[in-house]
Amino acid sequence: MSEPLTPAAPPYSHMNRVLVGSVMGGAVGIAIFLYFFLPLREAPPLWVPVALVAAGIAVHLALEAIGYRVEALTPGLTRDEAAAAGRERWQTSMVMRLGISESFAIVATVVAVVMPREGFLIYVCAAVVALVLLAVHAWPWSRPVIKTAEALEAAGQQSYLREDFGLEPAGPSQRL
Repeated sequence: MSEPLTPAAPPYSHMNRVLVGSVMGGAVGIAIFLYFFLPLREAPPLWVPVALVAAGIAVHLALEAIGYRVEALTPGLTRDEAAAAGRERWQTSMVMRLGISESFAIVATVVAVVMPREGFLIYVCAAVVALVLLAVHAWPWSRPVIKTAEALEAAGQQSYLREDFGLEPAGPSQRL
């Protein structure tokens, strides 16, 4: 039996993927449910998807500005203390970004029921925006993990968050 070509991601990474994947799957599940219960009568006016995309861009910019703000780790922590505190702050930050991103689909569900003639397609547009936001800001891939790790390490204490997600540790030039 041969060794795998790449090491498996740590269990912490899998747990986060399951959480975000469940929320993303929920948005798709709601679309399937609405497809069977709402008539596909009319497309919404063009301004509706344009407004949803514009709102999605605004939320993206807000998440960029505030979504990765985490308290920096205090220098002098042991490896285990720093890793545990980093994971806790990541989780809090990620759940906040997840909730804000998913709010599009939640609000769109209400709109779809109130406006049944155009409701399904409005929901689909909003769900697509929500799924993109979730993929960019909540799914635990390198971008959000590194952005959070950099914020955690702002005071000079290594967070070990990259390693928890199976990423390369910060090099000497990346550490403060």
